[in-house]
Amino acid sequence: MMRLFVGIELPETVRRSLGLLRGGIRGAKWQRDDQFHLTLRFIGEVPPSHLEEIVRALAGIGFSPFDLRLAGVGLFGNERQPRLLWAGVEEPEPLRHLARKVNQALERIGIA
Repeated sequence: MMRLFVGIELPETVRRSLGLLRGGIRGAKWQRDDQFHLTLRFIGEVPPSHLEEIVRALAGIGFSPFDLRLAGVGLFGNERQPRLLWAGVEEPEPLRHLARKVNQALERIGIA
């Protein structure tokens, strides 16, 4: 099984800003800045045989660039043992529209 999500790459300026937060959490294991992304949809565990169909369903989705603004940060896990630092974003209409298109494409292939 593969654990999948649909994400988009963050602009360099946003990745750099998030990278500055590293000093605030002791003992955390950090990803490289180029691994930071915005998750549009968590798919979950799927068999590897479904990957090609998912990629095909998503490949036709087009969108124009849009601006993102960070809107808060938090932790998954607890303060003593954080597992993941997340940053929220304001949701401009183009982002909501893209998320809807992703969901519709996945629903068409049976991923609800």
